[in-house]
Amino acid sequence: DKLNARAGIVPNSPGTFGFDDEGTPQRDYYLIKNGILVNVLFAVTLLAITAALTYRLALRACGQTWVALVATAVTVVFAPRLYNATKVLMPIVATWLAWTYAERPTTRHALLMGAWAGVAGLVRYDYLVYILTTTVALLLARRPGRDGLRHASLCVAVALACLLPWLVFV
Repeated sequence: DKLNARAGIVPNSPGTFGFDDEGTPQRDYYLIKNGILVNVLFAVTLLAITAALTYRLALRACGQTWVALVATAVTVVFAPRLYNATKVLMPIVATWLAWTYAERPTTRHALLMGAWAGVAGLVRYDYLVYILTTTVALLLARRPGRDGLRHASLCVAVALACLLPWLVFV
């Protein structure tokens, strides 16, 4: 096998294809042949959504278009590898939802935050911990008392409901 072992190439892994020692693409690893193109397009779409949300949040934070463009450019220039697209998407969507809740603390927004925490937990379990703990802290801080406790309980319940298929499977 002439694949470069240092490249860490795994057949059919998303966002990669192999080269031999001379730099020629190997026929078994072309993007379209192994169905990797769909994964690449999906990851690029996730990164585009991340850039759009970064622009929107930066514009909302400071009101300056040029600052929002710089923040978006930094997001695009220093974009992660394609297989890490969820590492930037999950927290930025959680930030957007948290900001929306902070502006208008409604039950609907608390439910959306719980659903996103559940979806994030399905992607990676540690996302559930990071997003749900900070979300519950925000809910309790923004609406102290019974309303905050009710919103936090609903948020956790929705997150766990989203995780139910995984909990049953595992």
